[in-house]
Amino acid sequence: MSSFISRNNTYSKIEDLPTGLLYKVTNAFVISNLGQLKHVTGLIKKEKINDCFLLVIYTEANLSVPRAIHDSFDSSIFDKVLFFKLPNNPNSINFKNIKYIESSYRKIIHRISPSRLYLNSFQFHYAVLANISKQLGSSVILIEEGLGTYRLSNEECYENFNSIDSKLLRKISKETLSKTEIFKKLYKRYKMTREFATESKRFFRKFYLSPEVQCRIINFYPNSNLKSFYKPFLDFDEAYTSFPALTKDKFNVKKNNYYFSFEEPTIDERQYALSIIEKYNIKPEDYLYLSQKFNINRVEYLLIVKHSLLRLLEGNDSIVFVKLHPKQEHELVLQGFLEMEKETQGRIKVIEESGFLIEEVIKLSKVQGVIGITSSALVYSSLISSECKSYSIADTLVIKLIDHKRNEKGIAMIKDHTRILKQFENIQFI
Repeated sequence: MSSFISRNNTYSKIEDLPTGLLYKVTNAFVISNLGQLKHVTGLIKKEKINDCFLLVIYTEANLSVPRAIHDSFDSSIFDKVLFFKLPNNPNSINFKNIKYIESSYRKIIHRISPSRLYLNSFQFHYAVLANISKQLGSSVILIEEGLGTYRLSNEECYENFNSIDSKLLRKISKETLSKTEIFKKLYKRYKMTREFATESKRFFRKFYLSPEVQCRIINFYPNSNLKSFYKPFLDFDEAYTSFPALTKDKFNVKKNNYYFSFEEPTIDERQYALSIIEKYNIKPEDYLYLSQKFNINRVEYLLIVKHSLLRLLEGNDSIVFVKLHPKQEHELVLQGFLEMEKETQGRIKVIEESGFLIEEVIKLSKVQGVIGITSSALVYSSLISSECKSYSIADTLVIKLIDHKRNEKGIAMIKDHTRILKQFENIQFI
């Protein structure tokens, strides 16, 4: 039993769920992080949903998250809560893990038999869960979780590695057997040594666990639910999202509902936002810049951002307030923005705090614009404050970053996120 489980009506094993729950759960919500807990709690309160069961899925890789959920969920909303541990890397193609996940999800759905299952995601093991629930008669409902909800097209399918060829063998051999001096010098004479035997085991293990071989095993296994791991689940009975029209384009949803999760912040979130606005004297004519972490050269990043912000400030008396990423920014980035503050005599100003809710600051301060790279706040700002404009420097970064190996991953990620952003009409790319 998980050591952090201590609250009433909270469980860590499927078998521990009271048998009286059978056929009595009306609404089951599935979450994996605190953001999702906030989304579903807000929806439950807004829609006045009763008889709610909460399924919290987690892995050993990050136990602090389920502990935080355990300590913060509202027991007046959720009648029963099950914490279910998944194998590490649950989205990787691994027959053993997927088979275990499918079997466990089937047990859970059989046990609680929900009339309605609410999901924040629709990929990988969530798709397996959704398909099982559909088969057993549950309605499956989508709750928006940020911009990730809009990243897929209706035709998109994950790569189903269905071929095993010489390229795969050469690749794995290069990573294992070919590294050994024995292989290089003595292979032709078939002289077996301890090193060669060890690398041989590694070769066969890597070969067996390769996505190509694992996919073959899954495809041969007589359980269609395992194959649903490859394809996003699209056939929702209902959806609660901020952009119902776009949701309709992305999914096969029978009923689309408008739901904006930032409409009702907590009292603490509102008070914290007001304290930030008052401390820095943020006014309606000002801008907010939302810094993000990408795997790109930090010096180049700072220089491009500075030039972009200064162009926006030409001919006006506005101030750009910089909100650093909640996850600790690199010291060089922080120092770079502080240098900008000095150089511009406060026209670019750093907000020292980073853990506050930016959406509430936008709403209460009524700033005229939000600037960022691919932050979700660029999309939601127009829903938060109708007069607020959104500006993205994503294209500028991609064009001006030096074509160097150290920037490859970061540029690829910016491009990927930008494709999502360009579906929304309210964003200007500068």
